Amino acid sequence: MDDLLQPAAHIAISGEPKVVKEDDLKNAFAEWLTTTSLTPEMGTVAVRPTRHGERVSGWSASAFAGHLGAVLSAVGWSIDLENPQVEIGLVVNCQSGLIAWGVSHFSEPPRVGWKQRSPTQRPFFKPVSLDPRHARLMLNLVRSQGVILDPMCGTGGIGVEASLMGISSLSLDLDKEMVAGAKQNFSWALGNGATAEAGLQVGDATELPNILDATILEEITGVCVDPPYGRNAWRSEEAGNLFIRVCASTRKVVGEGSYLVCMLPCEASDDEKIYGQSWVEICAAMEEVGWKVNGKWLIPVHASMVRVMVLARTA
Repeated sequence: MDDLLQPAAHIAISGEPKVVKEDDLKNAFAEWLTTTSLTPEMGTVAVRPTRHGERVSGWSASAFAGHLGAVLSAVGWSIDLENPQVEIGLVVNCQSGLIAWGVSHFSEPPRVGWKQRSPTQRPFFKPVSLDPRHARLMLNLVRSQGVILDPMCGTGGIGVEASLMGISSLSLDLDKEMVAGAKQNFSWALGNGATAEAGLQVGDATELPNILDATILEEITGVCVDPPYGRNAWRSEEAGNLFIRVCASTRKVVGEGSYLVCMLPCEASDDEKIYGQSWVEICAAMEEVGWKVNGKWLIPVHASMVRVMVLARTA
């Protein structure tokens, strides 16, 4: 969807069956409220629920919205479902066990916001540049309160969106041409409403503990990774091994409770196989280096390939 949730947060429910405890949801939402600039003085509020995927017993988006509304009422907000001054979007994905929420930001018709920020509109463009909607989704999922790390930045799409969202970031790439191009794109973003600092340097994503300044290590609280992919990347065991090495490297520079979101290529005919390995093998390899997978979502690219957005948390 084109509407944005910002700032955003989520909880992940694991196990089978996935049981949502009302108090856990309310407490997580109440904690998120304290990190935002939202106050009852801003006017009335409404929670707008959306369900993704099939219905699952015990997973009612409208009931969850009611729980969030109860928290808002308890801290002084007035609920107005017809014409609220503030709208909070709630997205429920029953299959993956994710419940996400954030302040809704709408792009009015004609919806040109994304088109104006298309990678082709930036000064430095490559065909594999990340769609800004996907970059924004990754940043919402990682819900960092500090600096976002993008260790394989390419043209800088994640850093651009982070800066536009007011989130500080640090981007690296081993390719000097990419770093120079990303710098152009960051400057372009500053001229188009970006406000947050976007750090940039040449560096090897597999050697982060050895190349990052000690002061920045204390500020990194989330990781977004969009590994480069070619025509046969989804079949390449070598590319898969590189990805796991990057996961191991990023885990060493973040604290407990941090999130990692990545976009991985896979074959459209078999979305359970990534980098020539089974999904189970990829999850096991990520957990072995310190990242426990919480969920995944398929994003079509073209007839022969889809990409998998993966959310993981420190194990």
